[in-house]
Amino acid sequence: MLLAESKFLQAEAVQRGFLTTGSAQTLFNEGVQSSFTYLGATIGTYLTEINLKSGFGWAASSNKIQAILTQKWIALSSIHGVENYINYTRTGFPVIPGSINGFNLQPSRPKRLIYPLSEYNANSANVPNLTSSQIITQGPFWYVP
Repeated sequence: MLLAESKFLQAEAVQRGFLTTGSAQTLFNEGVQSSFTYLGATIGTYLTEINLKSGFGWAASSNKIQAILTQKWIALSSIHGVENYINYTRTGFPVIPGSINGFNLQPSRPKRLIYPLSEYNANSANVPNLTSSQIITQGPFWYVP
């Protein structure tokens, strides 16, 4: 787990009231900074710029969970894709606009990941027997629509 991911998880926990120590805003800022440090990039005015944008920065966002999870998604992009998918499925953040051409083959995003063939071979008794359409429509036990 990256330090940035840990900071964003802590920020979310404080904001939701699960942790009573620490400041969600401080942890949020540390998460953003840790992400830049991990990538070897300089943060420059990034925090100042995102603070002007609702849903991205702390100051302009009325929904702090959205800001935390959007920055977490940005920080983990191309690093932990499955984690981003699970967080998006769990929370609905970040808000992703619909298709630009208005054409969508599926009514919604997949709610499950497809099990690899190796899992079917080694552990078939415990792999859910789902059709391809059920992968789109039926979430796992932890899924909250």
